[in-house]
Amino acid sequence: MIMQTAQKHSSNLTGDPTVVDLHELISLSRFAQHFQLPINAIKSQYKGSMLSAFKGRGMELADIRRYEEGDDVRDINWMALARTGEVHTNLYQEERERPLFLWIDQSQSMQFATQGLYKSVVASKLAALVGWHELQKHNRVGGFSVTDTKVAHFNAARSRKGFIQLLGQLSQVKNQPQSKQQPLTFLQKLQSLSQMKHPGVALYIFSDFRGWDDECKKFLLRLSRHQDILLTLILDPVEIHLPSHGRYAISNREKQININTANKKVMGKYYKAVSDRINAVMDMAKYPGINCTQVLTTDEPIVATYRALNEYRDEFKVGEFV
Repeated sequence: MIMQTAQKHSSNLTGDPTVVDLHELISLSRFAQHFQLPINAIKSQYKGSMLSAFKGRGMELADIRRYEEGDDVRDINWMALARTGEVHTNLYQEERERPLFLWIDQSQSMQFATQGLYKSVVASKLAALVGWHELQKHNRVGGFSVTDTKVAHFNAARSRKGFIQLLGQLSQVKNQPQSKQQPLTFLQKLQSLSQMKHPGVALYIFSDFRGWDDECKKFLLRLSRHQDILLTLILDPVEIHLPSHGRYAISNREKQININTANKKVMGKYYKAVSDRINAVMDMAKYPGINCTQVLTTDEPIVATYRALNEYRDEFKVGEFV
C-alpha cells in the first residue's frame, strides 16, 4: 500500500528537485492518512494515560471504583453511594493534548544534493507528511523554519491555514536574499526550541545536523526530560560513499567548490568529520525520550516517513501501519 502510494505520488512530480514547492507540500495531505505516527505514546512525566484518585488541574472524570483506604473523602461519588449503598471513589484522568512541533532546517548546507532531492526539499516533505497527518487527527501542529540567520516560529494550532503558513515559509526560503547578518551556530538554532511553552510535546527535527557539538547534545538532553524527540538525519549518498577517484564540482547555489577524491589525506579528514557527526547524532537514540533515524536524498519521502516511523513502532507502542 505504501509503495503504491509513493509510486503514484512520484509519477505526479514535475517540479524542480532543488526547490521547496508549496503546492506540492499541500498535495501531500492526500497521502498523510497512510501513516500512524508514534505521537501519543509519551514517555515523559507528563503522560496522561494513568487513572488517579487525585483531581489536579486539567483532570476529567474517567471512572469510579470502590473506596480504598487512603482515598480522599472529597472524591467520594455520592450518586454511586446513594444508588448502590457502597462507597465509591472518583478516578480522574489528565486531559492533556499532545501538540506536535516540527523543526525544519533550511540552512545553506541543506541546499544540496548530488542525487535525488535537495536535503531542504526532503526535510520539508517529511515535515509536511507528519504535520498533515496530525491535523487530520485534529491535533495541534506548530513549527520552526530555520535558516542560517533566522528562525521563524509558528505557534501550534489545529487550523489548516496556520500549517500552510509554516509550509509557505519553507517555500519562500529560496527567494530570500542572502543575509549579511552573522550566521547562527547550530546550537543557537536549536535554542529556538526554548520558545515552546508546552511541556510534553512531540518534537520532530529534520536536519543534516551540520555544526553539531557537545553543547547541542546537552541542550537536547535537557529538552528530552519534558519532550519526546525524533531526530531525522538527512544525508546525501556522497556523504557516505564518495564517487570514484577524480575531480568533482559541488555547488549549493551560492558558491561552487572543486574536490579531488583521489587525495587520500583530504578524503580521510572528510570521512572522519562526516562519520563523527553521523555517529554523534545517531548515538542520541540511547537516551530516554529520544529516537533517531536517517533519510537519504534519494529516498522517496512517503516511503522514508513510513520506514522511519515503522522502525520505532515497538519503541512507541503503536499499531501496524495501513
